[in-house]
Amino acid sequence: MWSSKNGSSGSVETVLENELEHSVSCLASIVITLDVIGQILAVASAVSVLMGSHKKHCCLVD
Repeated sequence: MWSSKNGSSGSVETVLENELEHSVSCLASIVITLDVIGQILAVASAVSVLMGSHKKHCCLVD
């Protein structure tokens, strides 16, 4: 025999748990994405600095 209270509270808890897990995974993916973007920007700036100094060096040699 199902009691409506237990059934509804159980499903509400399950929904809340699923929402919480979804929110946590979303936050984790956002953090990971920001971290990756930060690394890409760091690499890009390092490459641009290297290219800039390389160009200057080439110009001096020429």
